[in-house]
Amino acid sequence: MLKLMTIIGALIISSTPGINIDRSGNKGINISFSKSFNKPSINSGISYAQSSKKSSSSQIDDSSAYFSCPTYGPFIVGDPDFDVTFTYRIFGPSRRIMERLRIFSPSGSVLHTSRKTDRDYVEDSLETVTFTMPIKDYLTNKGLTFKFEILNRPSNTILCEYGTTFYPAENVNPTVQELKSGVYETKSIGFYGDGETIKNINERFDFTTIGDYLDIDYYYRLNIKDIFFKYQSSLPFSCDEVNLRFEDRENLFPYMPHNNYEVTIPLTTTFGKEKVTMSYKNRFFVNKRTLQLSTSSAAGFTLSNYFYLPINGKKIFNNKLLYLDVVGVGVSKITASFPIRYVADRSLVGLCGDSDYYVEGGVK
Repeated sequence: MLKLMTIIGALIISSTPGINIDRSGNKGINISFSKSFNKPSINSGISYAQSSKKSSSSQIDDSSAYFSCPTYGPFIVGDPDFDVTFTYRIFGPSRRIMERLRIFSPSGSVLHTSRKTDRDYVEDSLETVTFTMPIKDYLTNKGLTFKFEILNRPSNTILCEYGTTFYPAENVNPTVQELKSGVYETKSIGFYGDGETIKNINERFDFTTIGDYLDIDYYYRLNIKDIFFKYQSSLPFSCDEVNLRFEDRENLFPYMPHNNYEVTIPLTTTFGKEKVTMSYKNRFFVNKRTLQLSTSSAAGFTLSNYFYLPINGKKIFNNKLLYLDVVGVGVSKITASFPIRYVADRSLVGLCGDSDYYVEGGVK
């Protein structure tokens, strides 16, 4: 008898509203970053998600509240309307409900309302509903705010609601000082539902990793292996162009293409684990005797993966100002030119023209 009362008591507790059983499980996509950043004063959008009852678990087979939707975005002003699908489970017993999507102005007034026909919701069932998101008429540079709501009928009390504000992707142009002062974060340019709430999607650019000086290479090379920046987003990484650029008024590179005394070296990017590294896009031809470079083959030149400075050119190149030009990074198309100074102090031992100590040969 005591055992039966214990079982009945457990059943009562497990079915009592407000008392949820915590079960571990996959909570869907989760945008997170291992490092905490100081955000610049850029509005990252507004997100909210409320529910009358909410479990700490988002397993689909769990008899608790659940919400998800696929990834949507990025958008631009003038894009056509699109269908957005919400999957949900309401916490509580069977009831009559109505599903509703509302669009709000920046001041909070309702601009648009879409409703579905009332229907009976079966307790603990997983349901899906699709609405048309009217971005053609309502998405502006000020963003678009929406709420997906489930109402109890006929009282029209809101059982749960999920919403956010998203913005069109913009070709922003922050200054080099802004980009070097801290991590640059865009507004929300997309969203998705992770099983519990709506998550915003944005882009984070960390150019603080680009130093002010270029690494000294004792082999007369421009070493760029340690130049990198970071990109964080659930969106795929993209970059239109990266170049290393400097003036060559001394004509140290007579066989390289010049544009008003400038030499531009195209680079290529490699993205992995939020880190964007760079390497030379093209191979060079180098003269083994003089270390002069060329973009085409010639007598005495051989292929090389390195950009060499000419013999005795390190002294002339010392303190040279170079620019790392990044063009069209990410959906936001970040573009900037980062100054990097090449510092090549005199070597301890080397050629007599640019070393503290050198070896003289010959017969006296």
